[in-house]
Amino acid sequence: MFKGLEFNMNSSLTFMIGLNLPVTFDRTMGEVSLAIPAFNPRSTVTLLPGATHMRFTLAAVEQTLDPLVIPRPEVIETDYIPLIGEHQAETLTLNVPADSTKVIYMMIGIDMYQHVNEVYYPLMDNPYNTMSIVDVDIP
Repeated sequence: MFKGLEFNMNSSLTFMIGLNLPVTFDRTMGEVSLAIPAFNPRSTVTLLPGATHMRFTLAAVEQTLDPLVIPRPEVIETDYIPLIGEHQAETLTLNVPADSTKVIYMMIGIDMYQHVNEVYYPLMDNPYNTMSIVDVDIP
């Protein structure tokens, strides 16, 4: 179906990071979680010129077939992660409606930033950012 769909044709999760990023979904509770393992960015992240930090994004949305209803994804992000040093494991969790009878799409994104004078500037070139549908749960 849509699992594995990359929103940026010039980048992918597997290009940006060499980690297994497991997403779990509890339909009864409506809970979506992303377990980010501990990692060293120097050995697991594609280090692109100018990038000093990164962020993970977890998003989930219910599918709607009603053309008058625009689906609004639930979104959560990590803090800015320096591309130097060891990053400790963390879990991102968000909620969609519990006991939903609709298809749920789960996405992971990675964005790269340059930190200059206490400001994080997003790097907007194509290979710097990626988002992918990593799971589709059909009731």
